Amino acid sequence: MPHPISIVIGDGVYTSANLKIMQGCTLGGSLGQTALFGETTIKQPHFLSNSFIGINSVIVGPLIFEESIFVAANSTITKQIDAGFLYGSNKHKPLTSIHKENLFI
Repeated sequence: MPHPISIVIGDGVYTSANLKIMQGCTLGGSLGQTALFGETTIKQPHFLSNSFIGINSVIVGPLIFEESIFVAANSTITKQIDAGFLYGSNKHKPLTSIHKENLFI
């Protein structure tokens, strides 16, 4: 967290890799929704690979990111998204080598 100001992380958010979270982000559940991951019921996002969450972004729901994602500033993610893409403004495009090399360290 390079600028840990106004970041909200819900109880149960999980990461097993590098997760870069910028200021003003919210990571959490979505009104009690649940999902099965293996034999475990989850309510919060799980990040299992290097990911970047841009300024003032919101990621809510029982979501599982098994591969890297990059969420641009001021984005809202409420459903499962494909890995290896840059998400923002309701659009996505493939990650570049610059994203992969510099933003996940």
